[in-house]
Amino acid sequence: MHRLSAFLLVGVAIGGVARADELAAPSPIDSGPACLDKSSAKIVRGPGGVQNTQAKFKAPRPDLTYDYRGAAWTYGAGQPYPASSPLPSPLPNVQQMHSIAPNPNAAKYPIFITPNGETCVTGVKIVGQQHRQLPYRLLKQAYDGDGVHMEGPGKQVLENAWIDNVEDAFAPRGPKASTSWVVRGVYARYNRDDFVENDALLDGEIDNVLVDGTYVFLSARPGKNARSWDDSMRVTIKNTLAHLQNLPYDTDMGGRRAYHPEDDSAHAQVFKWASPSGGNVIVIDSIFLIDGGHEPPPQSLGFAPGIYKNVIIVWAGKGRYPGTLPAGIMLTTDRSVWDKARVDWLQRHGCDANGDDCAFLHASN
Repeated sequence: MHRLSAFLLVGVAIGGVARADELAAPSPIDSGPACLDKSSAKIVRGPGGVQNTQAKFKAPRPDLTYDYRGAAWTYGAGQPYPASSPLPSPLPNVQQMHSIAPNPNAAKYPIFITPNGETCVTGVKIVGQQHRQLPYRLLKQAYDGDGVHMEGPGKQVLENAWIDNVEDAFAPRGPKASTSWVVRGVYARYNRDDFVENDALLDGEIDNVLVDGTYVFLSARPGKNARSWDDSMRVTIKNTLAHLQNLPYDTDMGGRRAYHPEDDSAHAQVFKWASPSGGNVIVIDSIFLIDGGHEPPPQSLGFAPGIYKNVIIVWAGKGRYPGTLPAGIMLTTDRSVWDKARVDWLQRHGCDANGDDCAFLHASN
């Protein structure tokens, strides 16, 4: 299984400021994707080439890996705002946008699997087809979907995926007592809402990922119609790089300029958390780059309850960091801390410098 090496800090006090030269040299990551270490009888080879048809099915038996290396699914193809056409000017306002017919569900959920025991998707590429300059409220209204959606009991694993320009990259669902999830070795960028939408409050793990731009990193906030809250959830996050990126945004769904954008771009929280509690996190050996250029409110840059160890915030915003950092998180304004870690991740995973292609997307034979 691929693992990002730990970012060990030497001689930096908790809550202090880290510099790039205080980061120890990384050690090699382990080789071999775990989901492909199964017997051939448990590996289902997927199609090759571009896929415009939804893959929606129930796994026929337990412990299967769906090997989608060499295939690329489209997300959000078609109306109302395809990337191939210019956006209307002016854009629909908040009242008008609710009459817009959304993109079809089959296009917004390209991979939709009902697991059977442990079920893994590996090597998949998913590319959004909607206009990249669509502001958040219209994206949410018309393209509210998931790159990979798994729904049902079992262990849900997303491994070695490449995801660009979707709303939520991964959304696990299922009964809490019998469902868990793992996301590892994933590269995602220009993610328009949640990298992981864990709004069912399931236990899970994020390991060895590079989120090269997202609006929210992890959501654990059930909808307003949720019947109950369960604060027993625990999510472990390790060896992770995540960039909260300013993305196209004018107002929230109600027309409020909630994140005070200065240039029609914004991001939200690292953790979008339920109240009174969505559970706890354990975050280890990870770096978060936060743009912050839109002067976000302090409450949006708080952190979920839990344990933090060897975690760095690279603050790229104006002035002082406005949120409160728990023990175990160190703050720096040195952008090279992020840049060096990002280059390291891309090189170790066989990706080009821009992250446009990675070795884990291709079969070796």
